Amino acid sequence: MEKSVARRTEELRVKLAPSLSAEFSAIAQGRGVLPATLAALALGEYVEKHRRDQQLVRLVALDTSKRMSDAMSSGAFEASMAKVFGDPSMMGALLSVLEPGSVGAGGSGSSAGPEAAAGSGDVSRRDAPPGRTG
Repeated sequence: MEKSVARRTEELRVKLAPSLSAEFSAIAQGRGVLPATLAALALGEYVEKHRRDQQLVRLVALDTSKRMSDAMSSGAFEASMAKVFGDPSMMGALLSVLEPGSVGAGGSGSSAGPEAAAGSGDVSRRDAPPGRTG
C-alpha cells in the first residue's frame, strides 16, 4: 500500500501561554515529534471532527424533516392535536386558520392574498407626514 504524503505549505502562527507551550512540547517530545508536527496533526484532527459533526447535523436535520413530513401527512398530527384540544371542531377551526388561503376563524375571508386582506393596494399615504409621498 502506498503512503500518502501531505505537503504543509501554509503557515499559521499561534501564541500560547508559557505553561501550555511547555506542556504541549512535553507531549510532542513524548510522541517523538516536533511541536509543530503535533500542532499540525491536532489541527487536522479538529478539522476532520468538525466536518463529521457538520455532516451528522445535516443528516439529523434531513431525517427530522422527513419524519415530521411523514407525521403531518399521516394524520397523526391532527389526532394528537385533537387529543390536546379535546373538541374536534376546535381542531378543524385551528387548522383552517393555519392553512394558506383558508377561510375560517381568524382568516381574512379571501384567498386573494395579503394585499386583499390589507385593502385595495392603492394607498394614498394619508398617514404620511405633509409634503412626503410614498
